[in-house]
Amino acid sequence: MASSQRARRGLRRVFLVARPLDFLSLSKSQPRWSKLASFPQIYGWLDMSNLTRHWAMFVENASNSEDETFPNTFKNGSFFEGVGSLSSASSNSNGPSRWEDKEINSNGPSRWEDKEINSIEALDFEGYTEKSDNEIDCIRKTLKDNWGEYLLAWWNCQDYGILLAHLVMGNHAKVSILRNLRSRLANLRTKLVVTREGTLAVAVGTAGLLGGPIGAAAVFGWMAYGMAAPIIKQKVVAKAEEKLRRIFPDLSSLFSLGA
Repeated sequence: MASSQRARRGLRRVFLVARPLDFLSLSKSQPRWSKLASFPQIYGWLDMSNLTRHWAMFVENASNSEDETFPNTFKNGSFFEGVGSLSSASSNSNGPSRWEDKEINSNGPSRWEDKEINSIEALDFEGYTEKSDNEIDCIRKTLKDNWGEYLLAWWNCQDYGILLAHLVMGNHAKVSILRNLRSRLANLRTKLVVTREGTLAVAVGTAGLLGGPIGAAAVFGWMAYGMAAPIIKQKVVAKAEEKLRRIFPDLSSLFSLGA
């Protein structure tokens, strides 16, 4: 769609972006690339090494005329994000940054500082929305209020960005792309937890070898926890998804394959 036609219809581009968590370095003074097309897409870029990244949704201004330069594109629009225990609110948002252990906090519409924009590592153009910032903010607040428990590895800013993008795009949403992204996240998260707990089991077992039965029990205990943790967390997420499905029927298509 030509940018002039899109502007007349009031359509705005919707992106998902990934950057380091706030407690990691955001001191990068120069962006990695100067064109949007040069950035890796999140789905292909996502792996075990960069799973711990903060994701946010960005909606450009309708008058931006499909600017393809970076970082200019992300200086002309609004960021919406969910934050939790390891990612604080953007410093430009209203009020002080908050850190949450058990519930999600969300921000938007807000602007990111240059250091935050320049730290973007990957991005996806997801589609278009006709909604204004105020309309998006109403959806954001309802999503936040009904999110349930924030889970660091299982139900976090990444899920929040995907669900919010889907909701604000409506009929413009690319459901299969977002659903595939959720599926990839789920697979990587399971692998991460099992690998982490398996490594810890070996460490605990090695440390307890002199203890004989105690060391053996520690090994099997950690291995059992490593296998059970994904199942327990997935049940919590499934319950949260069911609640959101009742509030936002449009999410049924995103959840339909159990991504």
